[in-house]
Amino acid sequence: AQSRAVVGKQVNALRRAGMIPVVLYGKHLEHHLTLQIEERTLHKVVMQAGYNRLIKMTIDTQAPRLVLTRQVQRHPISRRLVHVDFQEVSLTEKITTPVPLVLIGTSPAVTRGEGLLIHGIDQVQIRVLPSDLIPHIEVDVSVLENLNQSLFVKDLKVSDKIEIITSGDEMIAK
Repeated sequence: AQSRAVVGKQVNALRRAGMIPVVLYGKHLEHHLTLQIEERTLHKVVMQAGYNRLIKMTIDTQAPRLVLTRQVQRHPISRRLVHVDFQEVSLTEKITTPVPLVLIGTSPAVTRGEGLLIHGIDQVQIRVLPSDLIPHIEVDVSVLENLNQSLFVKDLKVSDKIEIITSGDEMIAK
């Protein structure tokens, strides 16, 4: 990333030149940093890292900082990147972040044709150290053997390093 002095409506010229405006904020920064990153590089990093993987960001020639993607804005028609927000994190402080739930397996009740699988929530909020972040939580729906049987957040099996913030009564699948 490089420091950026262009703000406001002038950023459109920046985008035409192949640079995307980004903002870096964090608890230990006095104020947010306005930056710019080459579009191809930024697109590749955002696609690979998503929202739950640590990214090493080097600004100008400073030491790398550990950051997480927080918000990605895209053009509504072309889907090209318009703006990205990053949050600087400390490896010693826990963060709260959403993590997607991935359903795996097949419910025997659905296989027998007794019903349909109903999806509830598709992500949960977790509190974790940045070094222990996970890309997703797998939920095995093959335990749903009978009609009207449900899986809830409280049924999730995760590492003891991960604290699930989402209410345990939220339904994942039925």
